[in-house]
Amino acid sequence: MAVRQLKDDRWESRYPSHRNENGKISYRTKIVGYSKRKAERHYRKHYSDFMEREILGIPHEPEKPREYSVSELLDWYLDLDEVKGLKSYRDTVGRTRPLKEYFGDSKAHELEKSDVRAYRKWRKGQKARRNESICSTCVANATVNREVARLRRCYNLAMQEKILKENPCWGLKNLEEKERDRICSNEEFEDLRSELHTEARDILTVAYYTGMRISEIIGLDWSRVDLKNGLIHLRKEDTKTKVSRLVPFLHEDVWEVFERRGGNPRRIRGRVFSIKSIRSPFKTVCRKLRIKDLRIHDFRHTAATNMRKSGHATSVVMKICGWKSVQMFMRYDKVADEDILQANVVGIAYVEGKSSEIPLTGKIVTASNS
Repeated sequence: MAVRQLKDDRWESRYPSHRNENGKISYRTKIVGYSKRKAERHYRKHYSDFMEREILGIPHEPEKPREYSVSELLDWYLDLDEVKGLKSYRDTVGRTRPLKEYFGDSKAHELEKSDVRAYRKWRKGQKARRNESICSTCVANATVNREVARLRRCYNLAMQEKILKENPCWGLKNLEEKERDRICSNEEFEDLRSELHTEARDILTVAYYTGMRISEIIGLDWSRVDLKNGLIHLRKEDTKTKVSRLVPFLHEDVWEVFERRGGNPRRIRGRVFSIKSIRSPFKTVCRKLRIKDLRIHDFRHTAATNMRKSGHATSVVMKICGWKSVQMFMRYDKVADEDILQANVVGIAYVEGKSSEIPLTGKIVTASNS
């Protein structure tokens, strides 16, 4: 068979390469991508080259694998259809820039673990960038880990394509990262809402209560919103992880946002929100209110924490937010000292037979920033 489709939906081309010492035809295979037409073109080209050598009597020489430099290999990686289809493609391109700068024309097959360790040391010594300007702080361990993860993935795919035989990133443990524990208190949230313009305020409200990513909210289409049942249906193409999710409104303020913006359901068409980003107004208002070290993504941490405080099961919170592992949930759920004290109060009440006096409801409660 000239071309065939693999289990992961990619297409493979199998073409004649040369004749071995016994005169039999040897074949090579190459995974071309997700396009059948592209795989067929690849097969026809190599088949015609082989037949031309046969007819003209040109000796067949076994194909020598191309030797990629690290920069060329990263360019090959960025040009793959499955990589281009990632929602985080722009971020992936940015992560590869320092890798190209450091490794440059070094041969990809000669890279060793010691070279990757040297890169991490070099990268940690560089100054971080914020808004295209150089800061006084150095690049964080988390940033270095994400860049090495891109290099590891690049080598893994190259090995699948039989371009390389080994991955120099295997066996390397991630650098220790400082987990972010910042959440937005209810007081800060109300202050932000009072200063932001309507569209940014509505987006922030949905993020605060549902835990959806900002990109998921801004790209939300009315066809995904169920006003009758208070649900948001996210398709796999709407999410970062390519997994569909069902997100409930969870709070009356979210109901109010969608009902006010929707009006008559028969007239609802297109996108729910018209702006593409709230980063600039968010930063401006934070500076005005002197709210320090608060990021938009922290609202995802805040929502997870509030859901847990409201008594929602861990498995339910994971489904709403789109996490597959408990470890990821724990990374976003922030347990404060007051939570531990509350657990002690509940424990004492249980011993004294007064536990029924402490209500536990499914409504969202808000976290204080302690």
